[in-house]
Amino acid sequence: MRFILIFCGLFGSWLMAQTTLDMVGRSVEIPKSVQRVFPASPPMMILLYALAPESMIGVNYVFREEEKRYMLPYVRDLQPLGSFFGSGNEANVEKVLTLKPDIVFGWDVVRARATSFENTLERFRIPLVYIAQSSIEQTKDALLVMGKFLGKEERAQTLVNYADNNLQRVKKSVDALGE
Repeated sequence: MRFILIFCGLFGSWLMAQTTLDMVGRSVEIPKSVQRVFPASPPMMILLYALAPESMIGVNYVFREEEKRYMLPYVRDLQPLGSFFGSGNEANVEKVLTLKPDIVFGWDVVRARATSFENTLERFRIPLVYIAQSSIEQTKDALLVMGKFLGKEERAQTLVNYADNNLQRVKKSVDALGE
């Protein structure tokens, strides 16, 4: 019995984690169960809102009243923590750390400017997953990758199928217009 307790104590966190590639090819070790997530940019916030709004621990900016009317109350009332988008609203790293995220999603576009944030998260053993999202096709891939990291693969696939169906419908309409 004591051997099992020692084994679990030494290797428990390793057994409870998985390693997966993010969208920039980095190998990232994440916990098996991700409950608390910080999106480090508005595009990541939108993806996370679509996939797992209940996991959000903060948002990137203060919402306008017009936006709030269409949002889930839980997300609408979250604390704005800033972002790494280059908009002058830089994330407050201390606030992010005090909220103890299981994982942080970063946008690959701002990766070069986020090295300090990345290093801080690494020191605190908080995984940072970069997501590429610069086109509709990449957005569908981003949903699938984020869904995998969140354990929300089915929800991600549902959203991708919805997007594909609507994109096909639009293409048919455009094609029907002819020249």
